[in-house]
Amino acid sequence: VNTAVTDADKLVIKKSIELFNGTIDKGEAEIKDAVAPVIMRAQLVDHINPKGEDRLTITFSEKVKKITTENSFIFYSEKEKKEYKPKIRLIDHSDETAVFSVVSLSDDIDRIGLSDLININKDGEVIDLVNNKQDNPDNIRREIEVHRILELKEVIYFDNNANGRIDSIFVGIFGEYAFTNNDLAIFKNKVKLPDHRQFTIEKVNGLNSGFSFNVSQDTSVNINTAVTFEDILVFENDINLDNNGTLLKSSESIIDAVAPVIMRAKLVDYMKPGKEDQLTITFSEKIDSITSENPFLFYSVDNDKVYKATLSTLGHSGETAVFAVTSLSDGMNRVSSRDSINIYKDGKVFDLADNQQDNPGNIRRDIEIE
Repeated sequence: VNTAVTDADKLVIKKSIELFNGTIDKGEAEIKDAVAPVIMRAQLVDHINPKGEDRLTITFSEKVKKITTENSFIFYSEKEKKEYKPKIRLIDHSDETAVFSVVSLSDDIDRIGLSDLININKDGEVIDLVNNKQDNPDNIRREIEVHRILELKEVIYFDNNANGRIDSIFVGIFGEYAFTNNDLAIFKNKVKLPDHRQFTIEKVNGLNSGFSFNVSQDTSVNINTAVTFEDILVFENDINLDNNGTLLKSSESIIDAVAPVIMRAKLVDYMKPGKEDQLTITFSEKIDSITSENPFLFYSVDNDKVYKATLSTLGHSGETAVFAVTSLSDGMNRVSSRDSINIYKDGKVFDLADNQQDNPGNIRRDIEIE
């Protein structure tokens, strides 16, 4: 399609034509241009990050000399089945091509859709070099070619079974995107996870708001629920996705959502009336001060009871806390050498990143008795 009229556009009469009331001599006549421009192609680079600036590139059917950006175009949402008029700002214009920044949308439209359409608004001003203005309301609509630019919003560690080992890494993006199995396979091959964790990626899951890695660690790797500056997820290069998207290269510090667990429990049993036993707990990371009198649950092997101990803190430093055992519940007289212990979900045990261990199934440890 070419709506421009040039010197080559001529009407040629090769032989004189006799009419009833006269003669049309042979010759050539210039054809005047009364054809207004239409849109040939519309391309949108959509930065899903709210801080990103979306770019709309319009290619017309001929060179245009004037574009009034206020209401120059009408968009049509295939999803909502209605027209809308975004606010756009002209950035660049050269011959048949104009580039706009999409400042804001309108009419409850939150995103330009993959199958949305666009044409020239008859009430706007899109004018070619010989002052033809497109004022036909039915001028041709074109489907907008949308390319989504994805950026990472956050990366979070999780320990879903509360055994002290990270088993899931959530990677959140701005907005939403429909990832394909091919995309997920590429993420598995391209991602760089922290070396010191020695993760194995078992599976990649697609989510509307991002994706997640199911990971495992060899049992030879020490349990460590603390997250440090070394915990960084990296995509070294941009990744082209199915469904017209690109995930930008990134390096993102990983957020700690992993709560502490008990690594070791040692009880000094003085076996003397009036002398309180002493319980030393070593956690998987540094913890905040424990204020609860019942931060742990105890499990008796002998009578299959779950019981509590009323504790008072004697000392706390880093990963270690020492308690005096004031009393036991449920008629228990002594902690047995075969009993085990874990963190009580309501025991208010927090790490320094304010993660509380509230999973009732958090890992149990056998109690060492002295």
